[in-house]
Amino acid sequence: MYDDEDYLVEGMEVGGSGYVLKTAPRSSCSAIRDVHRGGSYLSPRMLAQLVDDFRSRVKSATRTPRFATLTAREKEVLKMLAEGESSRRSPATST
Repeated sequence: MYDDEDYLVEGMEVGGSGYVLKTAPRSSCSAIRDVHRGGSYLSPRMLAQLVDDFRSRVKSATRTPRFATLTAREKEVLKMLAEGESSRRSPATST
């Protein structure tokens, strides 16, 4: 295929599991067999583009720390676990 991220995205959206560039060496034929067997393959150049794109998105994104999404009770339980307490309730406190 072409060295164009839009083509790659379209192929993946419709269920593609691999992307080989037209300029790829003959040794890439094994990639086609791997995909046929259920594997996946991306041309190294396309993979590099995806990684670069991902890195730029991560740098520019405002991310909420995972801890901030916990409820008050979840934070309480996490604190207790960190202090070595059990997450099980004792029979006297269960309802």
